[in-house]
Amino acid sequence: ASEGVRDAVLGLIVGMLNGYLIAGTIWYYLDQYGYPFPAAIMLPPTADSPAYGLMSYLPPPLLKPYLPPLIIVLFVFVIVAMI
Repeated sequence: ASEGVRDAVLGLIVGMLNGYLIAGTIWYYLDQYGYPFPAAIMLPPTADSPAYGLMSYLPPPLLKPYLPPLIIVLFVFVIVAMI
């Protein structure tokens, strides 16, 4: 029973991280390109909305300085896991 709970919690954590990376990256590029949709579909966040404060926590600007070493570490991890 404890293995099932552990697997469920690990799956939840990995799923939340994956969702943050995907949704945050989409949101970042939507902001970079000025929300290229009609106003009836999507409006950019205004400076007084809570979402505006979250823009600095999106994945691309947050992970940019760590990306090259992170890719190397993940590559080595995959190689070691394959052996």
